[in-house]
Amino acid sequence: MQEYFKELQKWEQEQTEKDKKLKKATATAQAAPKPLPPIRGTAKVQVAVSKTPSREPAPSAPRTQSGTTPATMSLAGSDNAGNSSVAPQAPVQPRTPQMEFDEAKAKGNKAFQSGKYEQAIDMYSQCLEMDVCRANHETASILLSNRAIAYIKVGKFTKAESDCTESIALNSTYVKSWLRRGAARRDLKKFREALADFEMVQKLSPDDQTVQEEINRTHRIRDKLRESALKSLRDVKRIPTKPRRVINIQETDGRVKPQVSFDSTDEPSVPSSVSAPKPIVELQTSHSKIHDLTVGSQAESSQAPKAPADSSSTAAAVKLVAGRSITPTVPTVPPKTFYELQRIWSSFKGDLSLCAKYLQVIPPESFPRLFREDLEPDMLSNILAACDVILSRSEPSLTVQVLTNLMSVRRFDVTVQFLESKDKTAIRSTLKQLQQAQVLSSDQLQALQQSYRV
Repeated sequence: MQEYFKELQKWEQEQTEKDKKLKKATATAQAAPKPLPPIRGTAKVQVAVSKTPSREPAPSAPRTQSGTTPATMSLAGSDNAGNSSVAPQAPVQPRTPQMEFDEAKAKGNKAFQSGKYEQAIDMYSQCLEMDVCRANHETASILLSNRAIAYIKVGKFTKAESDCTESIALNSTYVKSWLRRGAARRDLKKFREALADFEMVQKLSPDDQTVQEEINRTHRIRDKLRESALKSLRDVKRIPTKPRRVINIQETDGRVKPQVSFDSTDEPSVPSSVSAPKPIVELQTSHSKIHDLTVGSQAESSQAPKAPADSSSTAAAVKLVAGRSITPTVPTVPPKTFYELQRIWSSFKGDLSLCAKYLQVIPPESFPRLFREDLEPDMLSNILAACDVILSRSEPSLTVQVLTNLMSVRRFDVTVQFLESKDKTAIRSTLKQLQQAQVLSSDQLQALQQSYRV
């Protein structure tokens, strides 16, 4: 009996393992599963029984009242369950943000290679809005640079320059961003900034030979535009003008009438009572008239006639009055725009005393808003020279504020590269004086020396 139960138990274990394998195969199969063997009684089923060491025949399994064995009942139950249920479909994998990003990026690259630049710009813009791109600065830098070259292809050079600037801010070692920003700035006629970008490419990638071609091309375009502008100026100077003549000045009741000039083709009739015109340099004027020109209202108090002055004294007096009349005045109100600042600054004609006085009117913290991207090396040089004048007036704190706030102006790091050696010598002298005045800490001095490259 013990051998009988052992054989029965072993047989049930084999059937259980087969059931497990069948269920596992059904759950993982993509096609419909093969039908299981029919229930005992409907067809002949051969059941393999493992051989035993004993030569005696294996006893038959005990039967229940219904006439089936326990193993047959378990097998029948599994068959019914398998036949009544439908095989499940394979689960669909959800789309991850990384998959969507890779797909959009691939579409953008394909559109660019096909010449569909506007579509490429749209796809790159979608990628830049995704969280996957925002979390990775290096990836965002590459996509901004890719969108910039697409902008260049459609002629939107300002947007291309902006994208390259953002790309460089995220990854300053990405060479293509410097190269593409230089190309965009060249098309915007910003030749000085473009050459600075190309020089940076040479520093980052010394073995790149294409950048030298871009530099040569930039020089050729700039020289061609200069020649065209000079030719236009020469053509304007060659335009013939109508000859003009001077009408005489008539003295009446001690007053001098203003000088009048007319075109030769539109000459007025001159009365016969008027004498022939005299050259202005030979016009004899009483001393009271010269006194009136030079002093003003004090001329009325001098009534005694004096000896006539010669032509040289008259010319000197007129020159003195003219010099006084064109002396620019320094406004007391700070400028609202860079155009207003440039117009007033140009009227000083390099007078550092006037420049320093006007610089004291402008709040230094307004420099970033006022200059924006318009700070040129010539104006920066004049401002630094004016700082030396301000420092000589015993105002070191204002000099520090001016130098510090200039560092916050956009493109300052590019503009300072074009300063001449004399300008850098002046900066070193100014910083040395500020250090002696003990208005700069060691950290501030180091930051100023690094920013101004001295």
